[in-house]
Amino acid sequence: MQLQTLDIGRTPIVRPAPLPELSRAQVCLIGAKDAFHCSFDELGTVPVPEATERESTGNVSYQPLPYAEFATATRSIFAEVLDAEPLTESYALARNGDQMFGKIVFPFREDTRRGLSIALRSSYDRSIANQVAGGLDTFICANGMLNGEAMFSLRHTAEMPRRIVEHLRDMAGNAMQGARMLSERLDRWASVPMVDDMFYAY
Repeated sequence: MQLQTLDIGRTPIVRPAPLPELSRAQVCLIGAKDAFHCSFDELGTVPVPEATERESTGNVSYQPLPYAEFATATRSIFAEVLDAEPLTESYALARNGDQMFGKIVFPFREDTRRGLSIALRSSYDRSIANQVAGGLDTFICANGMLNGEAMFSLRHTAEMPRRIVEHLRDMAGNAMQGARMLSERLDRWASVPMVDDMFYAY
């Protein structure tokens, strides 16, 4: 796939990963009546709106980012920095394709219990900025919920194509350290003795 909007330099383009078998690795659709899961290829079938300019200055006032390019750049940059292929990826569309949600899961060291998840979302109707969240405890739902240990958000401006690549590289570079710290914390919690009565109290 050739990227037209984003320039990721010499970063190799990584092919899409298979769909996840576990629901927790998918984009959640609860409470989003018009949302539906889709494949990566289907992202490219949604018509991309034209960029708009300010009449007074001629400067770009709205710069759309094709969904497939956003997902490809995210997958490829993280794969290069982490030196790992993605395990699974899931996508969803809402509002007749005007909103996109995605989740890409990478392996986390040798830990088979957890995966480093990257959630992303965007829109063609300007209702959602280009947003990415990453970590071991990442959640994304088409109803608007998004959380992760690290996040960034960029509006559809003229500087967005350059800045989003920079932010993706920064997030990917810090992802493993943040995930390692959270994993160690979760392991410590798991080792805390707890009787059944105390467990059920929570």
